Amino acid sequence: MTQIEIIGNGESYQMSRRIEWQEIFLNGDFNFGAKTKINFQYQENCFRFENRHELFKFSEEIRGFGLDRLILWCGQYGFDNQFVRDLAAKNSIEIGFLKSIFLVYHWIELPLTDPKELKLENQIFYEFVVDWTNVPVPQQDIYFIPKELIKEENMLIISKLMTLNLLIKMEIKSDKVDLLSYFIPLVKPGVSKEYFRLNSDDTSYEAYTFWDEILKRRHKRLSRWSKTRF
Repeated sequence: MTQIEIIGNGESYQMSRRIEWQEIFLNGDFNFGAKTKINFQYQENCFRFENRHELFKFSEEIRGFGLDRLILWCGQYGFDNQFVRDLAAKNSIEIGFLKSIFLVYHWIELPLTDPKELKLENQIFYEFVVDWTNVPVPQQDIYFIPKELIKEENMLIISKLMTLNLLIKMEIKSDKVDLLSYFIPLVKPGVSKEYFRLNSDDTSYEAYTFWDEILKRRHKRLSRWSKTRF
């Protein structure tokens, strides 16, 4: 049994000054030959995919979807009617948060099913996943921060960035795996420097400098990919 969990602030902090931690889970048997159901849970809403193949198919199909198509697809797959209706009232941060769990699963499906083929750890640090729309417009993406930035001395700042909707926490756990990662979400709000203040740093310097370093590394990673791809 493997569990993938993401945790983020579902409220726009700049708009509301509120924190509402939300969790999304996927758990089940993701091994190559597994045919058992995969559980999806978001707040009080639960849904069971028939198997990992159906989950992968759904995750692939909704890439690039806007809200209207996402609502339609969830309805066609048999998600709870109330859950489908409630999607229309969710803000862009929540919708991006919801889509992230499926983008992440689609990205790490191979190392989950066949760890010998590809190491899971290589997929969730200093990497990015594009929410392809197949339309010639700027694409949204999620970016996993480098592993070396995730250490005890940075956790207060990382927690602050989660509050500001700038990072989402991800944990993958099983009998053989226990990994922690953080990623920049699909929806990336612009945040004024004043909001980066910490109790230990009223100037915002520490948190803002750390965030700036993350953005520089993201730019470097995407630029390197772009140069080798095109």
